[in-house]
Amino acid sequence: MNEYKKIVEAKLDRRTLYEQLAEECSELAQAALKCIRAEQLSNNVTPTPVCEAHANLFDEIVDVLIVLNCLGIKASTSDINNSPKWKRWAERLENENTKTN
Repeated sequence: MNEYKKIVEAKLDRRTLYEQLAEECSELAQAALKCIRAEQLSNNVTPTPVCEAHANLFDEIVDVLIVLNCLGIKASTSDINNSPKWKRWAERLENENTKTN
């Protein structure tokens, strides 16, 4: 696989990689929405089986990670676990719960 990665990185500039990242993120969003429908979490269900929707979601996650890798952007488990996003997200959720009570 390294030879394929070298070809991609040699042929595409950073701007094109960012464009590719945006496209892959869009496809990931669509796959997440398909999972909602496949799991019947909305009234707009799909005939797509849940296992197929989940497999497609995973494929799109990998596609995003590949482009990030080409851009030299790598997040470790530590980066994820120690992200301030967790605190912001939890506080926002707690604040929403106190508003509704």
